[in-house]
Amino acid sequence: MTPKISVLMNCYNGARYLREAIESVLVQTYPNWELIFWDNQSTDASREIAESYGPHHTILGEARRLASTYFSGEWIGFLDTDDVWFPFKLERQVAAIKDDRSGKLGLVYGVTEPLVESGIAPPHRFAFQRFVGAQQPEGEIFGELIKCNFIALPSMLVKYSAFTEVGGFSGRFPVSEDYFLSLRIAHDYHARAVQEPICRYRIHGDNASLDTNYGGVAEDLRVIGHFLPELPAVRALPRLSMRYLLHRYRDFRYRTWPKRLRARGG
Repeated sequence: MTPKISVLMNCYNGARYLREAIESVLVQTYPNWELIFWDNQSTDASREIAESYGPHHTILGEARRLASTYFSGEWIGFLDTDDVWFPFKLERQVAAIKDDRSGKLGLVYGVTEPLVESGIAPPHRFAFQRFVGAQQPEGEIFGELIKCNFIALPSMLVKYSAFTEVGGFSGRFPVSEDYFLSLRIAHDYHARAVQEPICRYRIHGDNASLDTNYGGVAEDLRVIGHFLPELPAVRALPRLSMRYLLHRYRDFRYRTWPKRLRARGG
């Protein structure tokens, strides 16, 4: 069994890192894949760079949700233009697919390494580092996943039939769409994990605070609200609500600090 993998690459002005991302797909040791490239009206050289690799590797769509209509593989992978796959990423995940005996497998993920750009100091450990040094959860992971989004998008492989069964991309969440997808799949299907790093998530000036701002946490609250009144969602709400209030407070302090300094004559 050599399932075909449809790889969706989402791009908006991603020329800076695009070649590195595309080439990390081209060098995969697992050969049976297609790359679907979505360019959201970039104004830099992203489209030209993507097309330089040849039309047999890319299809230009209008949106991530619309691009999913182009999938022809049995499994779906995701790679944004600033992230990188390790060469054996798909090979390890397909091995996990072949090894599964549950009959309910819908998601395969793996360990993600942060790739921190020079000059960036992330203020905390990212959610995908939750189980660093420990066994990544497998099987029925919904109860753990709803407490913390520990699955980074570039590490995910999703079964196409599961993707369509849960409704695919909803288009409801600008920031948390991938979390909503992985939760819906984990709710109905089993997961397998590759217990070693298989990709890198790049942290740079444009995304270093992405999952620390209260807007993102507010979206996560809405995502969890979709699963109420199920007990795992009820248990997850207090912790996430506290995070939301903390980020609101930090944002308030950041915005009002200059005014308070001026009022004190600082």
